Amino acid sequence: MKNIIGLLTIIFVLLSFSCTPKGKPKSISNPQTDIIAPQKDYEKEKYVKATVIDMRELDGCTYLLKLNDNSRLEPDNLGINFQKNNLPVWIKFNYRKGVASICMSGRMVTLTHIALRKSDE
Repeated sequence: MKNIIGLLTIIFVLLSFSCTPKGKPKSISNPQTDIIAPQKDYEKEKYVKATVIDMRELDGCTYLLKLNDNSRLEPDNLGINFQKNNLPVWIKFNYRKGVASICMSGRMVTLTHIALRKSDE
């Protein structure tokens, strides 16, 4: 009986120490929802400056992205964390072809990355 208790104690101790992670755990990042933007040169990496605008007062519209040339993009995957009026952001996107929207206030795009931008950038 003592041997069994001793053996179970050793197994418990070994399992307890083997289950602790070594080093820093890897974080999983979703490019659509990263709120805190790492320091990088977005213009050099070919990101586009945009501002989120709330267009819900128009039929069929939600949040659009206004570019510096005042053109508008209608993203199909803008994360809820970025759905704030006048929010400055950096974006990368792909144009969607062969699709139409009810809103019809900008070109349809799929965001490949979005990050917060300081308003003075």
